[in-house]
Amino acid sequence: MPTTANQIKGEAEKVKQVMGNDMSLKAFADYIKRLGYELVFYNTPSGDAELQRYGVQQLAEETSAFVYCGVAKIVFVDSNLPYGEKVRNLAHEIGHIVLNHVGLGDSYLRDSEQSEREAQTFAYMMLDDTHDAKMRHKAVTAVILCVVTVIGVVVQIMRANRAKGGDMNG
Repeated sequence: MPTTANQIKGEAEKVKQVMGNDMSLKAFADYIKRLGYELVFYNTPSGDAELQRYGVQQLAEETSAFVYCGVAKIVFVDSNLPYGEKVRNLAHEIGHIVLNHVGLGDSYLRDSEQSEREAQTFAYMMLDDTHDAKMRHKAVTAVILCVVTVIGVVVQIMRANRAKGGDMNG
């Protein structure tokens, strides 16, 4: 049965409250453990061994994250994703769990298309604009630091060149 937007928003608010509005990768990992799931990053030796152990290598090739509910309860995430994408994928997979899209013994989501829309909505409501703004701020800060470093190196080269009596043009 489809979940309404208000129900999804309510579930997202509950999860945010439990997480103390901490939208970090560590906070999502801790929440997944709280739900009784293990978090495994694949495209690592140990993560790939877990994919093979549970026979879900094909799913890992088709998607960047998924929930496995078989003999164990695991959220698998591609370790090669950038930080922000890992966080978004974890929010999405938590959405599948808290919206009851998966259950022990399910190998695939119930009503996959509808479940995907609901999990995407959940992730959006979890992260909203604050997460994207923080990620943009981190990216801009990193670029600024790189530019400042490059300028500093250029200034040092110019000073060293002038001290030798030369100039930058030859």
